[in-house]
Amino acid sequence: MKRLTILCAALTAAMFMNMSAYAGTSEVAAEVSAGTVCLPGADLTDVMGCGSIFSDQHPEITDPEYYLKEWYNSPQEGEQSILNAHGEYKTPYNNYMDEAYPLLQEFLHSFDWIHADEYTRYQKAFERVGAAYHGNIYDADAGYNRSKERWLVLRTRHGMCEQFSNELAELCKLVGVRCEAYQSSAYHKRCLVQIGEIWYVVDPTNNGVKNCKAVDYAAERDRYKNEYFASEEAQILQEQLDMGEKAQKGEITWREYFHYLFPDYTDEQIQSQLGMSYEEYGNLWK
Repeated sequence: MKRLTILCAALTAAMFMNMSAYAGTSEVAAEVSAGTVCLPGADLTDVMGCGSIFSDQHPEITDPEYYLKEWYNSPQEGEQSILNAHGEYKTPYNNYMDEAYPLLQEFLHSFDWIHADEYTRYQKAFERVGAAYHGNIYDADAGYNRSKERWLVLRTRHGMCEQFSNELAELCKLVGVRCEAYQSSAYHKRCLVQIGEIWYVVDPTNNGVKNCKAVDYAAERDRYKNEYFASEEAQILQEQLDMGEKAQKGEITWREYFHYLFPDYTDEQIQSQLGMSYEEYGNLWK
């Protein structure tokens, strides 16, 4: 039963932690209202500040492609590689890098980010892969059906919150800005970006609206996860897992366990669904 309960837990957690694939505009709009909202093209430096100039912090780095090359050639990328049908070593999530790489190079050479402050670097990344900028379109169908394609927005200008947020975070890192995509609710993904010493929530999905809110990094990053695990749904799941453990240890019978899960079902209905008797089922886990 341990394997079954673990699978149940994994599926349930995935349902709540990865439902960004189904993000809707109403959820996005509700979250945006929590921060400072400005029209496209607005300057938020009075809210977020400018941060440091990259060359002042890292005078030893002069190549605009420094982080791109470092990331692309990293051992982590190599360790994830698999041999595909064409005899090429590429990760399943990295299967469009040949197409994306020149676009990343183009972006890195589109402005002098080496001598730019943090806000300018973040802003350029936002305007390259944010919704309603650069011809980018919020497209839930493309985002869901092509979720395994890396740099979907950069390459096709279509995506949803998961792609917009992931790509903003990755693009910021390539110009030396700390940024992280995170699950802000069951249905939505946003970003945390650091300008100066302060972390801000930013949302690249709301039709070009720029927004920000200063937050505690760890508290906001883990907020939804903590809210979920404190919820009634999570507590019910934990109780189910605990009952499964008791059945494995023989503290309760498998009949008691399944009647706990399905109180309105008869023995015949439960065993019909299992395709075996309680005793036969219990023997599978010995």
